[in-house]
Amino acid sequence: ARHLIEEAKVIKVIVGTIMEVLKGHLCDSNRFQFQGYNSDKFFRIHVIFHDLRYILISKPTEWTDALRTAFLEGFKAFLDLLGCMQGMEEVKRQFGQHIEVEPEWEAGFSLQIQLRHILSMFQDWCASDETVLLQAFRECHGALIHCNHRANQSEPTDFYMCKQILHIRPYKVSQEPVSIHLPISRLFAGLYLHLCRTGAIERLHQHVDPASYDYTYLAEHSLRCLVLVAQVSAEMWRRNGLSLVSQVYYYQDVKCRDEMYDKDVLMLQIAASKMDPNHFLMLLLLRFELFDVFNGSTSGKDQELLKQWNRLTEEMLFLLIVIIGERYVPGVSEVTKEDVTMREVIHLLCIEPMAHSGLVKGLPENESHETGLESVISKVSNFKKPGVSGHGLYEVKKECLPEFNPFFYHYSKSQHSKAEDSQKKRRAQEGTDQALRPPVPPAFCPAFSSVVRLLSCDIFVHILRRVLQRAAKDRSTQWTEAMVQRALHLIGQALLEEKSQLEAAADEEVAFDFSVKARLGSEHSKSVFQLLTKVKSLPALEGHSDMVKWILQVKRRVELYMCLAPGGWRAMNRPKALPSSLLSPQVAQDKDKAERKRKADAAKLHRQKIMAQMSAMQRNFIESNKMLYDNMPDSSSSHPGPAQRERCVALGPQRGSTPAQREVLTCILCQEEQEVAALSQAMVLTACVQRSTVLTQCRGKALAPSNSLFMSPELVVGTHTGSCGHIMHSSCWQNPLGSPVCLWHSADAFNQRDFSDSIAEMLVVCATTVHRVGLETPPNELCPHVPTMAWNTCAFTIQAIGEPSRTHDAPPLSPVLLPTISRENTPSILEVDFFHLLVGMVLSVPALYHEEAVELQPSAVSSAYNHLYILHLVTMAHLVQVLLTSDFPAAAGGEEGEEARAAAELYITLTHYLALPSNLFQLFWEHRESVRPLLQRWCQDPAVTKAQKGEIQTVRYPRRRNHLIDLPADYSSLLNQASHFKCPKSNDGERKHPTLCLVCGTMLCSQSTCCQSQLEGEDVGACTAHAATCGAGVGVFLSIRECEIVLKASKTRGSTYPAPYLDDYGETDPQLVRGNPLHLCPERYKKLHQLWQQHCVLEEIARSLEVDNVMFALEWQML
Repeated sequence: ARHLIEEAKVIKVIVGTIMEVLKGHLCDSNRFQFQGYNSDKFFRIHVIFHDLRYILISKPTEWTDALRTAFLEGFKAFLDLLGCMQGMEEVKRQFGQHIEVEPEWEAGFSLQIQLRHILSMFQDWCASDETVLLQAFRECHGALIHCNHRANQSEPTDFYMCKQILHIRPYKVSQEPVSIHLPISRLFAGLYLHLCRTGAIERLHQHVDPASYDYTYLAEHSLRCLVLVAQVSAEMWRRNGLSLVSQVYYYQDVKCRDEMYDKDVLMLQIAASKMDPNHFLMLLLLRFELFDVFNGSTSGKDQELLKQWNRLTEEMLFLLIVIIGERYVPGVSEVTKEDVTMREVIHLLCIEPMAHSGLVKGLPENESHETGLESVISKVSNFKKPGVSGHGLYEVKKECLPEFNPFFYHYSKSQHSKAEDSQKKRRAQEGTDQALRPPVPPAFCPAFSSVVRLLSCDIFVHILRRVLQRAAKDRSTQWTEAMVQRALHLIGQALLEEKSQLEAAADEEVAFDFSVKARLGSEHSKSVFQLLTKVKSLPALEGHSDMVKWILQVKRRVELYMCLAPGGWRAMNRPKALPSSLLSPQVAQDKDKAERKRKADAAKLHRQKIMAQMSAMQRNFIESNKMLYDNMPDSSSSHPGPAQRERCVALGPQRGSTPAQREVLTCILCQEEQEVAALSQAMVLTACVQRSTVLTQCRGKALAPSNSLFMSPELVVGTHTGSCGHIMHSSCWQNPLGSPVCLWHSADAFNQRDFSDSIAEMLVVCATTVHRVGLETPPNELCPHVPTMAWNTCAFTIQAIGEPSRTHDAPPLSPVLLPTISRENTPSILEVDFFHLLVGMVLSVPALYHEEAVELQPSAVSSAYNHLYILHLVTMAHLVQVLLTSDFPAAAGGEEGEEARAAAELYITLTHYLALPSNLFQLFWEHRESVRPLLQRWCQDPAVTKAQKGEIQTVRYPRRRNHLIDLPADYSSLLNQASHFKCPKSNDGERKHPTLCLVCGTMLCSQSTCCQSQLEGEDVGACTAHAATCGAGVGVFLSIRECEIVLKASKTRGSTYPAPYLDDYGETDPQLVRGNPLHLCPERYKKLHQLWQQHCVLEEIARSLEVDNVMFALEWQML
């Protein structure tokens, strides 16, 4: 790059090429005008800027004469380019009606964003050699003078305020054209800063005539731009449309602010350090169009105008706070880049705890795309690890909080409000005062030390007096709380500056005399401190009373420092050497602490007295009602022990009583309450019916709809019914717009029925829905499989609910009576899931008593025996099933531990509860006469013989518990695995979008046409087709390139879900944008597993669709 600069003058060539491409956009005033620009041509310009950035990326350590000459030639050409941008795309305030056509603005800011790093690199190159820096500054100064002369200038006028005269040209931003693009002015400020930092400013007079400097003139355009931003914030430019609002947003945004907003502030700091402070503040008032307001020459009664003046006063005071207080710039004060980054991070974390990615987004990047966050984050914050959801957060350290500035100039309005509320809330929790005092800033460098004179000049005191005077009159139209808050902040800044100068001056005289001027009144007004005391008592400013107290304390401390200097101003090296009579601030502070402690002790004593009284009242009540307490059962009896729990029986004639409780529910649609009763209207739950393979024992087997009476023990696909728990009237559910007319039913209409019509109707709706979804058939109420599917979904849902529980290793119930063995197509004992049939038998037994001619009702005793015998029989059948499929050797006896004893106690309790003997084989002996022929039939089945010989596969018990696949701890392993994946149907071997099925571990080629297939006559992607066979339409996939989980439900529904991989900062990395190393988070993967196992995938998809309401839905079926 250096060779190209020296020999080929590449900088000049590149800049000339850019000018050649953009020459068609030059207007008559030699400025760019991008109305109707070609976006394709601009893309080419962006590429050229990349070339220029590459040339400047490495600044030289040694300079030669040839390199200086070639670089300065390129720098002059670059100034010509910036000269065409200086003042381009001017805007003028719209009056009367709204602007009709939004002007073009994207092109100009696109150019500015491309130039952002190039401008800083040019300045770094210049700063690396003093000769180049001085000559470059001279060229930039000349270009700025030339650009300023192009604008039409009016004749200068004299302005008077507080016996001060300012001779300047009048200009009103609200009436004249103004531009937000001022690259030469900002480059001038940047080069001046480098002159101050390197010390080359001492030799500047050798290259530039000091008489040519008119900082009022040089800072004019930067001030106009800041006033424009203030007026837009004050809503004076509403009729100019969104284009101006967008420009102001990007002007202060992190992408552009370091070479736009920050440089304009720096330009005003340069002017403030060189100008008379009174003249600078008069210029500020003039450009903010507040000169007449603070000079007392206006008496507007228009409410809109008064509101506008108040808003502009707020913005003007804020800019004054920024000019005086924002010193964290290398060269403005003795700080480093690391100090600057630390302060930025502190203020971001004062808004709220933030993730690492949020901090990175809030910090500006350098030309190498680095923010410097890593080197400072541990110094100013503590890391809070993430939980199962969310991400890791950084919280600001307590010792860094004194650096918080409520008027930090990089805050947006919303950030300012959040930060202020957050800090006030924190201080309230800590029990400290609510004063958000200004932090003690670092001292200005010598070149900028004169800026602090603004805090002690006559105009500054006059401005404060006017603001407080308006507030003291308590006329709501003439002041705002924000205005007074800013004025208090400025007073605090001034007192802190005076205090620091007194402390540092030792025996030298200090010329900073803000406190003296603030104690003096004027002819028509009281002093600042007198007004401050009056403002303190205003009810509207009660929230700032702590701030006023703090100001008065600092004021007294400053007065104490001054008392030791009888002949002038003298600081006190050791405050403890003060006479005790002069320690009034410390005494007052100690008195306040003592008073707070006294009140806290009194409150504590009061609470203790109340608690003692309550204890005494309780004892008296117990003594008075001793008989009642003696008859009360012991609290431990309410929690029955194992011996008592064994007496509870659920089946058979010994079954315990289950008293029915009255249940009254509220409909979520009509908010009416209703008691749940057989003859009342049906109360229904919203249900989600879905096919499921969560419990399958043969993943990947064809999921052909089965209408068999018996469920296979492989549980290839089941029907799961879940609910979110929302309860409604059936009529409200059927006609939500018609509720609350759901109470029209008359109870008399149901007197002759066992159940109400609505209950019967809802039973049919539920059963047919389960039948339709489970068998994937059209609705048919007359199908004989409707009741079977209803029973099966009950059984499968119970099994699925028990699956996540770790209490049992296998489902507790599982067999049923088989029909006659001679019936064709009857499955063997190894081919039936007995729990499904147990549920079906228990629910279908009442049908045996149903006769059309005769009403048969089983007695309670016969029903109890029916249930008991069914359970005994299916238990024996399941025992036979387990024995026929087991292949483990007999367990050897071992020591009995605590866990084994606990399991044995639980086992005995459960068997007693189910009316089963503790030794289940006693069932075979008790029912030996009836069971012997059944055992012969079961064991002589040809399928059992083949299974014993190993010719067919059988399901062994306890059944295998399904899990999502195991993922590697390091995400790079997955990336490596995906890099070797090639599309199985593509001939070109191109690596597509590898997607991993987390249910079975299959790697798929998604989002491509090569692996599309037909599903129900429609073209679908590989993931959709795989989900249909692997998960009955439900799929959980990991998109490896994007590092995102994809949830699928049916062909057309899906959503994304955070991947369980986190970086070292506890954050996910969708699309792998940040590129940080990722590691598996077991807690998050466990949560994803529970989401799948508990059949909540559909619920999560529905929730995400409500939150992420996109205009154009994705084609999920093509995934």
